[in-house]
Amino acid sequence: MKVEDFFDPYNIKHLKAWRHLEDTGYWPIDFIPEDAEFGRYSRYMIASKMTDAWVKWRLDYKEE
Repeated sequence: MKVEDFFDPYNIKHLKAWRHLEDTGYWPIDFIPEDAEFGRYSRYMIASKMTDAWVKWRLDYKEE
């Protein structure tokens, strides 16, 4: 499994793990499954998933 397939941008634990990665340069211990594979662009793919989720949420948001 690719790490970007594992990462769920709607899961708060995953978002906190991303923040940890951004702050420290490392994923939290035991966050990434042992069978997860990192590709050359995994970090960018995860960032793209988070961006897509945010844009979808924002476009679905009804302004008052």
